[in-house]
Amino acid sequence: MLTVKLTDATVQVGGDFQNALAFIKSFDGRRYDGATKVWTVPTTLKAFAARCSFPYDVAAASGDARHRSGEHVTRWGTRYRGDEWSAKREYAAMQPPAALIAEEQTKRDAAEQALIATLRGFGLDDNGIARLRGLYDRCMGNLSEAEALGKIRFSSPERRAAVEAAFDAYYDAWNNADEGVEDYMDYEHRRIHEKYGLL
Repeated sequence: MLTVKLTDATVQVGGDFQNALAFIKSFDGRRYDGATKVWTVPTTLKAFAARCSFPYDVAAASGDARHRSGEHVTRWGTRYRGDEWSAKREYAAMQPPAALIAEEQTKRDAAEQALIATLRGFGLDDNGIARLRGLYDRCMGNLSEAEALGKIRFSSPERRAAVEAAFDAYYDAWNNADEGVEDYMDYEHRRIHEKYGLL
């Protein structure tokens, strides 16, 4: 990161080093101190921010900008207070416990096996199951439309409804399999926000 001392703040600029350096050098009156490796740019934080397209941290600020001390600004200009940014980074780095991930996979495997068993019960082999699943996905679950277009033929409306019900049960089970992970992440999100005083 490049450390830049402004008239009312000290910022640390990230992103691509060479491009960030070229940006700093675009300011008139800039100076570089090789001993401290700090650039001095005679402009305010507000003026600097208006031109900056790199992520930067406000290490310290004074005067009218003092409320921005500790802030992190993304390359898109989104501003986070120091505690907000710390909470965001901690949450982004968090991983659910392996046991919850394994439980989620077990539930999804069970849903997969249940669907296959149901479709085999309708007399389909592996190729037939693969074709039916492809058709179901292409028609976004609307097997009535697929039948009307001549893509498939069912022996009765009841059979079509039974196949659709099997797919509905599969996708419900698949989507609900991650409830444990979601509950854990929701709890951790709240805990982290409480830790940083954001609630």
